[in-house]
Amino acid sequence: MIALYPFLAFETTWNHPHFKPKGGESLTDVNKRVKLLLEYLINKHDGTTILVVSHGVTLKVMISILINVPLHLFTDFWLGNTSLSFIDYDTTKGNSAQFVNQVFHLDETY
Repeated sequence: MIALYPFLAFETTWNHPHFKPKGGESLTDVNKRVKLLLEYLINKHDGTTILVVSHGVTLKVMISILINVPLHLFTDFWLGNTSLSFIDYDTTKGNSAQFVNQVFHLDETY
């Protein structure tokens, strides 16, 4: 079916986190990789500000992990190209999103 309708692979990938397209990885796999990256960054740079620049899916998974959005709700929020997000990571108080998906830097009035 997917061979006849390739757009179904895209839809299936995002709406079914365990679906793994041929030659690709599932959203669950991406989630595992991003968790490992976050653990590394937090351990190596604890107490400092970290800037992460990446592809949208990776950033969206990272934000989802940090603000506790379950993977099955991944498609429920939009993350635009070149948007900025600021997540305050705090092991004692919990994480808080200062802002997510902001594009004020694209506004001509700044």
